[in-house]
Amino acid sequence: MKNRISRLVMVLVILVVTIGLDQATKLIARQTLAGSGIHRVVGNLVILLYTENSGGFLSLGANWPHAVRQAVFIFLSVAILALLLTYILRARQLNTGATAALALVAGGGVGNIIDRIFRGGHVTDFLNVGIGSLRTGIFNLADFFVLVGAILLVISSFSGRRSK
Repeated sequence: MKNRISRLVMVLVILVVTIGLDQATKLIARQTLAGSGIHRVVGNLVILLYTENSGGFLSLGANWPHAVRQAVFIFLSVAILALLLTYILRARQLNTGATAALALVAGGGVGNIIDRIFRGGHVTDFLNVGIGSLRTGIFNLADFFVLVGAILLVISSFSGRRSK
């Protein structure tokens, strides 16, 4: 993407959509799922179960002291996201796919940081998918966007190598 304006617009659209969808679904989860137990969707393929996660991925760091969690999950995350967004907007070698993938990662990160800042250091999680005993942890759309962005980034890097 040679045109910086079109890159900026694409990144902003992805950020607004991912953050908006993430925050909207978390609000709905807080209003409808909190305290209501397990809701099975499509059999047991998708389970909706409200939880507040004070840790990171798979509750990593949930037992850390509050000040450490704040430093890592808010301040360090904000610094990393600022660097990531700067890279996305300035790196000339990024193709459209890599730019979109990194913007998805950034949007997911911002969605979870918003929760941590405005929800006392906790992130709203409510999704669990799987078959039988093979299941994911409980997550949210921000986590999903980060995962999809990471997968697309890998795909984009392999397709970029083939085209060279």
